[in-house]
Amino acid sequence: KSYSVKEVAEQAGVSEETVRRWIRSGRLEASQPSRKQGNSITEESLAKFASSSLANATRLTGLIGALQSSFLQLDCR
Repeated sequence: KSYSVKEVAEQAGVSEETVRRWIRSGRLEASQPSRKQGNSITEESLAKFASSSLANATRLTGLIGALQSSFLQLDCR
């Protein structure tokens, strides 16, 4: 599963620009299939980012679970 910058930002409680900054700095891995589609962040990248520092782990605790729950609720509709 992969997530957009917007989805990660909403669940992490930060701005989209903060997530883009993490990507540009190399702290958060993301792919960009095209400029139009924007960045795509995998669950593995999020887990690696969250475990890279205590601050990130604290901020992103439950992020993947929350994102998965959101998508499961959408799939059920």
